[in-house]
Amino acid sequence: MRKLKLFRTQESGAISAEWVVMTALIVVFVTLIASLMQEGGVSLADNISNFMSTWAF
Repeated sequence: MRKLKLFRTQESGAISAEWVVMTALIVVFVTLIASLMQEGGVSLADNISNFMSTWAF
């Protein structure tokens, strides 16, 4: 019973779990932002390519 009380009072496990959750959320947000930026970048590159395809050198 004493070990159970000691386990409940320790917070090192809870802090580790918070860091894992926070890191996972950061990874998800970075992946989402990178995906959105890639789609916008590809669209911009296509528009520039279409515009420049009419140029004569």
